[in-house]
Amino acid sequence: LFLVGGLRIILSIIQWWRDVVRERTFQGLHTIKVRSGLQWGIVLFIVSELSYWLQELLLRELITAYLIQSILRLFLGVYFTALQAFEYIEASFSIADSVYGSTFFVATGFHGLHVLIGTTFLLICFVRLIKAHFSPAHHFGFEAAAWYWHFVDVVWLFLYISIY
Repeated sequence: LFLVGGLRIILSIIQWWRDVVRERTFQGLHTIKVRSGLQWGIVLFIVSELSYWLQELLLRELITAYLIQSILRLFLGVYFTALQAFEYIEASFSIADSVYGSTFFVATGFHGLHVLIGTTFLLICFVRLIKAHFSPAHHFGFEAAAWYWHFVDVVWLFLYISIY
């Protein structure tokens, strides 16, 4: 039952990403719910005002440099996850030992889950760039990934200060 449920979730995620890419990249639109949501008065950042390194490479159409930097970031996401797994294996305490143990494993575990999601986000952006889905004028999927990673970074700073 667990495997069937997990497979259904994975298939739903894949189909959702496929639909978002298809609707926005190839059709130039979104569903009616998304279009009506754009009328809520949400103000988006203009990319040229942000100083993200990968976005600058994308805006200047330096695709080779972007690909190299993306591979590096993907590696770092996987490396962080591997270090966290090693830390869990080598820890001298468990989730059941104390309040600190349960707090440590739950908080860092949730952060690790978000790192895995962010790494997947970067992988999808990498594949979309190879397929020429991004251009200097059209790259919101990449912007969303960058915003997500900044959120994960801020959470990590809080966790590092409070747990370590």
